[in-house]
Amino acid sequence: MSNDKKSKSPKTAVIAGIAVMVIVGTATAVFSVDTEFKSYDIAETTTAPAADSVDYAEPVSHVKTETTTATAVTTTSAPTTVTTTVSTTAKPETKPQTEQQETKPQTKAETKPQTVKGTPVQGDYACFNNSAFFGNSRFEGLRNLRLVPNVYAKVGLTVKTALTAADSDGASLIGKFNSGENFDNIFIMFGDNEIGYSDSWIISNYKTLISTVKSYQPNAKIYVVSILPISKETSDKNVYNYSNSRIVNMNAMIRNMCSEAGATYLDVWSAMADDSGCLPSSASSDGIHFGKSYYCIMLNYIKSSLGY
Repeated sequence: MSNDKKSKSPKTAVIAGIAVMVIVGTATAVFSVDTEFKSYDIAETTTAPAADSVDYAEPVSHVKTETTTATAVTTTSAPTTVTTTVSTTAKPETKPQTEQQETKPQTKAETKPQTVKGTPVQGDYACFNNSAFFGNSRFEGLRNLRLVPNVYAKVGLTVKTALTAADSDGASLIGKFNSGENFDNIFIMFGDNEIGYSDSWIISNYKTLISTVKSYQPNAKIYVVSILPISKETSDKNVYNYSNSRIVNMNAMIRNMCSEAGATYLDVWSAMADDSGCLPSSASSDGIHFGKSYYCIMLNYIKSSLGY
Protein backbone atom coordinates (compact mmCIF):
# COMPACT_ATOMS: atom_id res chain seq x y z
CA MET A 1 0.00 0.00 0.00
CA SER A 2 1.46 3.24 -1.11
CA ASN A 3 2.02 6.10 1.37
CA ASP A 4 1.11 8.62 -1.20
CA LYS A 5 -2.10 10.12 -0.39
CA LYS A 6 -4.64 9.48 -2.88
CA SER A 7 -5.04 12.74 -4.54
CA LYS A 8 -8.52 13.89 -4.78
CA SER A 9 -9.62 15.48 -7.93
CA PRO A 10 -10.75 18.89 -7.15
CA LYS A 11 -14.44 19.45 -7.68
CA THR A 12 -14.90 21.31 -10.75
CA ALA A 13 -16.91 24.45 -10.15
CA VAL A 14 -18.60 25.26 -13.31
CA ILE A 15 -19.60 28.82 -13.41
CA ALA A 16 -21.51 29.37 -16.49
CA GLY A 17 -21.39 32.95 -15.66
CA ILE A 18 -23.06 35.36 -13.38
CA ALA A 19 -26.77 35.25 -13.98
CA VAL A 20 -28.58 38.52 -13.43
CA MET A 21 -32.34 38.31 -13.30
CA VAL A 22 -34.28 41.52 -13.52
CA ILE A 23 -37.69 41.28 -12.06
CA VAL A 24 -39.98 44.12 -12.91
CA GLY A 25 -42.76 44.56 -10.41
CA THR A 26 -45.52 47.03 -10.19
CA ALA A 27 -46.42 48.67 -6.94
CA THR A 28 -49.78 50.38 -7.09
CA ALA A 29 -50.97 52.89 -4.58
CA VAL A 30 -54.76 53.45 -4.57
CA PHE A 31 -56.35 56.33 -2.76
CA SER A 32 -59.50 58.34 -3.13
CA VAL A 33 -59.00 61.95 -4.06
CA ASP A 34 -62.59 63.25 -4.13
CA THR A 35 -66.07 62.36 -5.15
CA GLU A 36 -67.48 64.04 -8.19
CA PHE A 37 -70.80 63.80 -9.99
CA LYS A 38 -71.19 62.34 -13.42
CA SER A 39 -74.12 63.56 -15.46
CA TYR A 40 -75.70 61.66 -18.27
CA ASP A 41 -76.23 64.97 -20.05
CA ILE A 42 -72.68 66.31 -20.01
CA ALA A 43 -69.14 64.95 -20.53
CA GLU A 44 -67.28 63.77 -17.44
CA THR A 45 -64.71 66.26 -16.24
CA THR A 46 -62.26 66.37 -13.40
CA THR A 47 -64.12 69.28 -11.88
CA ALA A 48 -67.42 68.56 -10.20
CA PRO A 49 -70.27 70.41 -11.91
CA ALA A 50 -72.73 72.36 -9.85
CA ALA A 51 -75.46 70.09 -8.51
CA ASP A 52 -78.24 72.09 -10.12
CA SER A 53 -76.66 72.10 -13.61
CA VAL A 54 -77.61 68.54 -14.52
CA ASP A 55 -80.88 66.67 -14.73
CA TYR A 56 -79.61 63.48 -13.14
CA ALA A 57 -76.33 62.74 -11.39
CA GLU A 58 -74.78 59.82 -9.58
CA PRO A 59 -71.60 59.85 -7.45
CA VAL A 60 -68.47 58.47 -9.14
CA SER A 61 -65.24 57.93 -7.23
CA HIS A 62 -62.30 59.13 -9.30
CA VAL A 63 -59.11 57.28 -8.31
CA LYS A 64 -55.67 58.40 -9.25
CA THR A 65 -53.20 55.53 -9.70
CA GLU A 66 -49.48 56.00 -9.48
CA THR A 67 -47.31 53.25 -10.95
CA THR A 68 -43.76 52.84 -9.75
CA THR A 69 -41.36 50.30 -11.25
CA ALA A 70 -39.53 48.35 -8.61
CA THR A 71 -36.40 46.44 -9.75
CA ALA A 72 -35.28 43.24 -8.01
CA VAL A 73 -31.66 42.28 -8.77
CA THR A 74 -30.54 38.69 -8.14
CA THR A 75 -26.79 37.93 -8.21
CA THR A 76 -25.62 34.30 -8.37
CA SER A 77 -22.06 33.25 -7.63
CA ALA A 78 -20.44 30.10 -6.34
CA PRO A 79 -20.71 29.01 -3.71
CA THR A 80 -23.07 31.55 -2.16
CA THR A 81 -26.09 33.11 -3.76
CA VAL A 82 -26.98 36.59 -2.54
CA THR A 83 -30.36 38.05 -3.43
CA THR A 84 -30.98 41.73 -3.06
CA THR A 85 -34.46 43.14 -3.45
CA VAL A 86 -35.09 46.82 -3.86
CA SER A 87 -38.70 47.89 -3.42
CA THR A 88 -40.24 51.28 -3.42
CA THR A 89 -43.72 52.12 -2.22
CA ALA A 90 -45.74 54.75 -3.96
CA LYS A 91 -46.86 57.58 -1.71
CA PRO A 92 -50.29 59.05 -2.26
CA GLU A 93 -50.33 62.36 -4.01
CA THR A 94 -51.52 65.16 -1.81
CA LYS A 95 -54.01 67.31 -3.66
CA PRO A 96 -53.94 70.92 -2.58
CA GLN A 97 -57.22 72.14 -1.18
CA THR A 98 -59.07 74.45 -3.46
CA GLU A 99 -60.69 77.58 -2.20
CA GLN A 100 -64.34 77.31 -1.37
CA GLN A 101 -66.56 78.60 -4.10
CA GLU A 102 -68.12 81.89 -3.31
CA THR A 103 -71.68 81.48 -2.10
CA LYS A 104 -74.02 83.91 -3.74
CA PRO A 105 -76.66 85.36 -1.47
CA GLN A 106 -80.11 84.04 -2.21
CA THR A 107 -82.52 86.58 -3.56
CA LYS A 108 -86.03 86.70 -2.20
CA ALA A 109 -88.63 85.64 -4.69
CA GLU A 110 -90.98 88.37 -5.66
CA THR A 111 -94.45 87.82 -4.23
CA LYS A 112 -97.15 88.35 -6.76
CA PRO A 113 -100.53 89.61 -5.59
CA GLN A 114 -103.25 87.03 -5.25
CA THR A 115 -105.93 87.50 -7.90
CA VAL A 116 -109.26 88.07 -6.17
CA LYS A 117 -111.00 90.33 -8.65
CA GLY A 118 -113.66 88.94 -10.92
CA THR A 119 -114.04 89.31 -14.65
CA PRO A 120 -114.81 92.93 -15.55
CA VAL A 121 -118.31 93.61 -16.81
CA GLN A 122 -119.38 95.62 -19.81
CA GLY A 123 -122.16 98.13 -20.06
CA ASP A 124 -123.84 100.31 -17.43
CA TYR A 125 -121.97 98.93 -14.45
CA ALA A 126 -118.43 98.79 -15.82
CA CYS A 127 -117.72 101.74 -13.51
CA PHE A 128 -117.73 99.20 -10.63
CA ASN A 129 -115.01 96.96 -12.12
CA ASN A 130 -112.50 98.22 -9.57
CA SER A 131 -114.95 98.34 -6.67
CA ALA A 132 -115.86 95.65 -4.11
CA PHE A 133 -119.19 94.79 -2.49
CA PHE A 134 -118.90 93.22 0.98
CA GLY A 135 -121.92 92.01 2.92
CA ASN A 136 -124.68 89.50 3.57
CA SER A 137 -127.03 87.59 1.26
CA ARG A 138 -128.69 90.77 0.00
CA PHE A 139 -125.42 91.60 -1.74
CA GLU A 140 -124.95 88.02 -2.90
CA GLY A 141 -127.49 88.51 -5.69
CA LEU A 142 -125.08 90.95 -7.36
CA ARG A 143 -122.65 88.07 -7.85
CA ASN A 144 -125.28 85.53 -8.87
CA LEU A 145 -126.59 87.90 -11.54
CA ARG A 146 -123.05 88.88 -12.55
CA LEU A 147 -123.88 92.54 -12.46
CA VAL A 148 -120.54 93.51 -10.91
CA PRO A 149 -117.30 91.50 -10.73
CA ASN A 150 -116.13 91.76 -7.12
CA VAL A 151 -118.71 90.57 -4.61
CA TYR A 152 -117.61 89.10 -1.27
CA ALA A 153 -120.86 88.11 0.42
CA LYS A 154 -122.37 85.18 2.27
CA VAL A 155 -125.72 84.05 3.62
CA GLY A 156 -126.12 84.79 7.34
CA LEU A 157 -122.99 86.97 7.57
CA THR A 158 -122.82 89.57 10.35
CA VAL A 159 -120.41 92.37 11.19
CA LYS A 160 -118.82 89.98 13.70
CA THR A 161 -118.52 86.80 11.62
CA ALA A 162 -117.34 88.78 8.58
CA LEU A 163 -113.92 88.99 10.25
CA THR A 164 -113.46 85.19 10.31
CA ALA A 165 -115.80 83.66 7.71
CA ALA A 166 -114.57 81.96 4.54
CA ASP A 167 -115.91 82.52 1.05
CA SER A 168 -117.26 79.72 -1.15
CA ASP A 169 -113.71 79.14 -2.44
CA GLY A 170 -112.47 78.51 1.11
CA ALA A 171 -110.50 81.74 1.31
CA SER A 172 -111.05 84.32 4.03
CA LEU A 173 -113.65 86.92 3.06
CA ILE A 174 -111.92 89.77 4.87
CA GLY A 175 -108.63 88.45 3.45
CA LYS A 176 -109.78 89.43 -0.04
CA PHE A 177 -108.91 92.99 0.89
CA ASN A 178 -105.43 91.97 2.05
CA SER A 179 -104.43 90.15 -1.13
CA GLY A 180 -102.22 92.85 -2.61
CA GLU A 181 -104.87 94.05 -5.06
CA ASN A 182 -106.28 97.53 -4.56
CA PHE A 183 -109.84 98.77 -4.92
CA ASP A 184 -111.08 102.27 -5.58
CA ASN A 185 -114.33 101.87 -3.65
CA ILE A 186 -115.60 99.35 -1.11
CA PHE A 187 -119.34 99.12 -0.40
CA ILE A 188 -120.28 97.45 2.91
CA MET A 189 -123.80 96.37 3.84
CA PHE A 190 -124.75 94.57 7.07
CA GLY A 191 -127.56 94.79 9.61
CA ASP A 192 -130.30 92.33 8.62
CA ASN A 193 -128.78 89.45 10.59
CA GLU A 194 -127.93 91.70 13.54
CA ILE A 195 -131.50 92.88 14.20
CA GLY A 196 -131.76 90.91 17.44
CA TYR A 197 -128.49 92.24 18.91
CA SER A 198 -128.13 95.32 21.07
CA ASP A 199 -127.35 98.66 19.44
CA SER A 200 -124.01 98.91 21.23
CA TRP A 201 -122.95 95.44 20.05
CA ILE A 202 -123.86 96.29 16.44
CA ILE A 203 -122.05 99.64 16.39
CA SER A 204 -118.93 98.36 18.17
CA ASN A 205 -118.47 95.42 15.79
CA TYR A 206 -119.36 97.52 12.73
CA LYS A 207 -116.60 99.99 13.63
CA THR A 208 -114.11 97.17 14.06
CA LEU A 209 -115.01 95.76 10.66
CA ILE A 210 -114.66 99.12 8.92
CA SER A 211 -111.32 99.75 10.65
CA THR A 212 -109.99 96.36 9.51
CA VAL A 213 -111.02 96.93 5.89
CA LYS A 214 -109.43 100.40 5.94
CA SER A 215 -106.17 98.96 7.28
CA TYR A 216 -106.03 96.57 4.32
CA GLN A 217 -107.19 99.14 1.76
CA PRO A 218 -105.92 102.53 2.98
CA ASN A 219 -106.46 104.22 -0.39
CA ALA A 220 -109.99 102.96 -0.98
CA LYS A 221 -113.11 104.99 -0.25
CA ILE A 222 -115.36 103.16 2.21
CA TYR A 223 -119.14 103.39 1.77
CA VAL A 224 -121.70 101.89 4.14
CA VAL A 225 -124.98 100.96 2.47
CA SER A 226 -128.14 101.30 4.55
CA ILE A 227 -130.20 98.27 5.57
CA LEU A 228 -132.78 97.77 2.83
CA PRO A 229 -136.56 97.64 3.43
CA ILE A 230 -138.50 94.38 3.68
CA SER A 231 -142.06 93.70 2.49
CA LYS A 232 -145.06 94.68 4.58
CA GLU A 233 -146.04 91.03 5.08
CA THR A 234 -142.59 90.14 6.41
CA SER A 235 -142.42 93.26 8.58
CA ASP A 236 -145.83 92.54 10.16
CA LYS A 237 -144.63 89.10 11.27
CA ASN A 238 -141.93 90.90 13.28
CA VAL A 239 -139.83 87.75 13.72
CA TYR A 240 -136.91 88.53 16.07
CA ASN A 241 -137.98 92.21 15.89
CA TYR A 242 -137.22 92.17 12.16
CA SER A 243 -139.49 94.98 11.02
CA ASN A 244 -139.28 98.10 8.90
CA SER A 245 -139.58 100.34 11.94
CA ARG A 246 -136.55 98.62 13.51
CA ILE A 247 -134.66 98.97 10.21
CA VAL A 248 -135.35 102.72 10.09
CA ASN A 249 -134.02 103.17 13.63
CA MET A 250 -130.93 101.08 12.91
CA ASN A 251 -130.19 103.07 9.76
CA ALA A 252 -130.21 106.32 11.72
CA MET A 253 -127.74 104.75 14.16
CA ILE A 254 -125.51 103.48 11.34
CA ARG A 255 -125.52 106.90 9.66
CA ASN A 256 -124.16 108.47 12.85
CA MET A 257 -121.55 105.74 13.20
CA CYS A 258 -120.19 106.44 9.69
CA SER A 259 -119.10 109.94 10.61
CA GLU A 260 -117.13 108.48 13.54
CA ALA A 261 -115.65 105.61 11.53
CA GLY A 262 -114.55 107.71 8.56
CA ALA A 263 -116.98 106.11 6.10
CA THR A 264 -119.67 107.53 3.80
CA TYR A 265 -123.29 106.53 4.34
CA LEU A 266 -125.43 105.65 1.30
CA ASP A 267 -129.23 105.81 1.81
CA VAL A 268 -130.17 103.10 -0.68
CA TRP A 269 -133.24 102.36 1.50
CA SER A 270 -134.95 105.50 0.18
CA ALA A 271 -134.53 104.34 -3.42
CA MET A 272 -136.07 100.91 -2.82
CA ALA A 273 -138.90 101.59 -0.37
CA ASP A 274 -142.43 102.37 -1.57
CA ASP A 275 -144.58 105.16 -0.19
CA SER A 276 -145.38 103.09 2.91
CA GLY A 277 -141.71 102.50 3.65
CA CYS A 278 -141.75 98.87 2.56
CA LEU A 279 -140.22 96.77 -0.17
CA PRO A 280 -142.99 96.24 -2.76
CA SER A 281 -144.45 92.75 -2.51
CA SER A 282 -143.99 92.31 -6.26
CA ALA A 283 -140.24 92.77 -5.89
CA SER A 284 -139.60 89.72 -3.72
CA SER A 285 -140.89 86.18 -3.24
CA ASP A 286 -139.73 85.93 0.37
CA GLY A 287 -140.18 89.55 1.34
CA ILE A 288 -136.42 90.11 1.76
CA HIS A 289 -134.45 89.16 -1.35
CA PHE A 290 -135.26 90.63 -4.75
CA GLY A 291 -134.56 90.20 -8.45
CA LYS A 292 -132.49 91.89 -11.08
CA SER A 293 -134.67 94.97 -11.57
CA TYR A 294 -134.24 96.00 -7.95
CA TYR A 295 -130.53 95.29 -7.99
CA CYS A 296 -130.35 97.70 -10.90
CA ILE A 297 -132.22 100.29 -8.82
CA MET A 298 -129.59 99.82 -6.09
CA LEU A 299 -126.62 100.13 -8.46
CA ASN A 300 -128.12 103.12 -10.27
CA TYR A 301 -128.57 104.93 -6.96
CA ILE A 302 -124.93 104.21 -5.98
CA LYS A 303 -123.70 105.35 -9.41
CA SER A 304 -125.61 108.60 -9.07
CA SER A 305 -124.30 109.16 -5.52
CA LEU A 306 -120.69 108.73 -6.70
CA GLY A 307 -121.21 110.91 -9.77
CA TYR A 308 -120.71 108.13 -12.33
